[in-house]
Amino acid sequence: MKKYSTEDFKKKYNILFERLVQKEGFMDEIKEQRKSLGIPENGFRDTPEFAEFLFKKLKKDEKRSLTFLAFLDSYAIKNKVSITEENREELIEAFFKEGYEEGISMLAVMVHLSFKIENHHTLLSQQPLFIKSKKLSKFSIVIKELVSKYWDVDLLDSHIYPYYLESYFFLGELLKKSMTKNINSMLTKCKG
Repeated sequence: MKKYSTEDFKKKYNILFERLVQKEGFMDEIKEQRKSLGIPENGFRDTPEFAEFLFKKLKKDEKRSLTFLAFLDSYAIKNKVSITEENREELIEAFFKEGYEEGISMLAVMVHLSFKIENHHTLLSQQPLFIKSKKLSKFSIVIKELVSKYWDVDLLDSHIYPYYLESYFFLGELLKKSMTKNINSMLTKCKG
């Protein structure tokens, strides 16, 4: 099996990027859709800015749910336990012991959202948060439409393309830096 270097992946993503932005009307539509959704013209400058934007769009009960999900992720890792129905009461008790009486932690939600944004294994816009939220469901619809409209066989791996388009939509030029960082991380994990 051939071993791929960071340079191989950079080249592949640069080809994908160039083919995508050369599609007739793509850049104009990206800018138009970003504007309609309140996203900066060139995308967000970094993940925390995007996470803060999302946080502000959430209703209070959505913020509470995300705070609890963030807590569960952290608790499971810290205590090396699985989250099950059997330990539900213990988890709820631990949640309030940690000082989440109000049920919302901007920091916990921001960290949780940042992790979701940087995860290139699932589409962010297809997460339950985006689909169920009135304000964020528009993002899901726009991403689906863009993926359908601009996909073609010349865009290399069809399973990578939707994630790439979504990342470019939200993060613009930061995508190139992010992809390089993720490729380096992925290759390091594979070697280690």
